[in-house]
Amino acid sequence: MTTFSNGSTSFEPDTVLGYASSSEHGNLVHRRLGSELVDVTLRPASLRSSSQPLELQFDDGTAAYAAEAALRGAHVWTMTAPGVDTIDMQFVVHGTVERRLDATGAAWVVTFGWQEVLP
Repeated sequence: MTTFSNGSTSFEPDTVLGYASSSEHGNLVHRRLGSELVDVTLRPASLRSSSQPLELQFDDGTAAYAAEAALRGAHVWTMTAPGVDTIDMQFVVHGTVERRLDATGAAWVVTFGWQEVLP
């Protein structure tokens, strides 16, 4: 079960529906004037983020509402996913937090943008 915690509040969605990560690379490439050659400055990629929001499914509307309210606060979050520890991270919410009823009307989905931060 994936757990989200900010040190004082925690919640566990019933299902993580969508997770994707990306990192913007920091390399700089400059074309030399009047030449086909380039100068390159090597820099590491940024920490993980995503252009797609993280999607969490809750079978209970009250739990979905509580998760939405918690995510709207000013916190650093820790996500842990036993068995899939390559997605464990600390992050801040970035962009929009949304709660909606799924197409079946039986579950709630909370979505939000995120940016990984260093512990």
